[in-house]
Amino acid sequence: MLGTMTNGDPPQISVAVGIVIGLVASLIQSAGLTMQRKSHLMNESLPEEERKPERRRPLWLFGFTIFFTSNVLGSVFQIASLPVVILAPLGAVSLLWNALFAKLLLGDVFSRYMIFGTFLIAGGAVLIAIFGIVPEPTHSLEDLLRLFGRKAFIVYFSLLGAFLAIILIITHLAESRIPAEFIYDSPATEPVPLPRESDNGLE
Repeated sequence: MLGTMTNGDPPQISVAVGIVIGLVASLIQSAGLTMQRKSHLMNESLPEEERKPERRRPLWLFGFTIFFTSNVLGSVFQIASLPVVILAPLGAVSLLWNALFAKLLLGDVFSRYMIFGTFLIAGGAVLIAIFGIVPEPTHSLEDLLRLFGRKAFIVYFSLLGAFLAIILIITHLAESRIPAEFIYDSPATEPVPLPRESDNGLE
């Protein structure tokens, strides 16, 4: 529940309200993404001359609008009310919503392996939310600047940035050396000729 203002502090949002808002926002985001994908599939099924760009497809625009709106509003409430240790499993819950809407709207196959994986993700998210909450002090801007200026943090962040830069460079070089048709199109396979009866001596 929303708290009241005390000593000039802004009202606080309870963890329970933040979790509910996060789940609803994640549900709406997954619905929006699935609608955009359905719009793409419907558009690709049309003849080339009848296909439309995204801005002229109402279903895609509606999916993008609800995805963007719920993403912004949900993030504001979640960041203001939830610790990071709960934000992470809430992000994983979006995988469950994606699988659900893919089954309902796109007709994707929901195999027993996906069901098993869904229960694993949900169970892990619940366990993290229950046992992962650790009391954290509230830091001022001066405290954050002092923590960010520590040598250990600077070294860690520099190494992380260098590692990501190396990965991006390697990925760019690899993509530039691989033909585009090999990446985006599956290689065409020649039909295998069937043996004729004469080849087996069965004329």
